[in-house]
Amino acid sequence: MESPAFEADFVGVDVFFVLSGYLITGLLVTEIHKKSRLNLGEFYARRVRRLLPASALTLLVTLAFGAIFLTPRELTFTGRAARATAVYLSNFFFARDAADYFAPNTATNPLLHTWSLAVEEQFYFFWPLLIMLGLQLWRSTKALLIVLGSLTVLSFGACLWLTATGGTFAFYGLPSRAWEFGIGGLAACIPVKSRFGSYRHMAALGWLGVAVIMGSGVFITAAARFPGWIALLPAAGTVVTLVAGSAMPRRGSANLLLGSAPLQWLGKLSYSWYLWHWPFLVFGAALVHHFTELGKVAAAAGALVLAAVTHRWVENPIRRNP
Repeated sequence: MESPAFEADFVGVDVFFVLSGYLITGLLVTEIHKKSRLNLGEFYARRVRRLLPASALTLLVTLAFGAIFLTPRELTFTGRAARATAVYLSNFFFARDAADYFAPNTATNPLLHTWSLAVEEQFYFFWPLLIMLGLQLWRSTKALLIVLGSLTVLSFGACLWLTATGGTFAFYGLPSRAWEFGIGGLAACIPVKSRFGSYRHMAALGWLGVAVIMGSGVFITAAARFPGWIALLPAAGTVVTLVAGSAMPRRGSANLLLGSAPLQWLGKLSYSWYLWHWPFLVFGAALVHHFTELGKVAAAAGALVLAAVTHRWVENPIRRNP
């Protein structure tokens, strides 16, 4: 059964998961190497300060608008989704209700996109424990690579099997998505000095990675059995781009594009934009009878404006407050 979430995010989620695995693994490994230990309380507190304020605001505003513009049946369904979203379990909620014939159309739920945030939070919960197991308990980088590599292989096997069986959990579940975090984490464990290739080769790899990501977004359609093996394309493209980029000067290769001021600005707003974009699209479609492509672009632009406001007045003040 194909997931309705194809209409919401698709391969961008795979890129996000690999990037998260890369960044979080790098931060955790660096902290253990510097301090010889990992403070889980501080790690989770940082995640709370970074993610919870903006998501709570989005949730409350979405429910308020839903109370005005949604039908009673849709509002009831959205309220149930909100409860699951509040405790970062919306991926389980939508995996179950997407297969429920009598449930309202899942694709029109203004909180549908939060399934990927739920997967991310579940990753944050157990991933530091694996890093601690390898580096803090066994004190071995090799052990860490074995642990992360084993989990990645097992998860990818689960992804293939669950996709083949046709269930929605292949799309929404952490077990079938953990391999994407895993390959990002493994890439982060490769020392920069050991990353092979000349300047020219690494520059070509960087552009190849960007091309694969962009091509995946264009050519992989909802007709594909996704995630499955085809999810390797955007995931591998992201890994190649990250590895090549970390070994190149900031002004070299694809870094020239990815490090440009407009993309850096969008990167800073990406979390808030992610939170607001789907409610804007859903409510826009509900309010405008003929919601054209131009209308969707306008809704996305409006979400970006609100994302900038949220970033400036909610995210940063709370995250940076001692």
